[in-house]
Amino acid sequence: LRTVVRALPYEGGVTNVHLAIQQVRGMLSAQHGFRSSSAQLALLLVTDGSPSQPAQFDAEVAALASVVSSNRYVITVGASIPSQLLSFAGSSANVFQAANFSSLS
Repeated sequence: LRTVVRALPYEGGVTNVHLAIQQVRGMLSAQHGFRSSSAQLALLLVTDGSPSQPAQFDAEVAALASVVSSNRYVITVGASIPSQLLSFAGSSANVFQAANFSSLS
């Protein structure tokens, strides 16, 4: 997992987290072989900012919660933890903070 995360590109720009959640929800569908009754999975969201589209973010998190209700984690990179990300994690115990991207290694 560490190798995969390190290989992810950092492109900068706006924080369209809702699009990432939407993509994950699409992958967690019966069309892609997902069976919620037998799945043990964890979702990790790594971001350096607040969602740029708060309403869409909230809608995607609500839709995701019907598929994956637990094992959701957030790593924020930077000085603050945007409060809106707590809704994704479900609990402040599932939110972690990194000073910068280099400290994730």
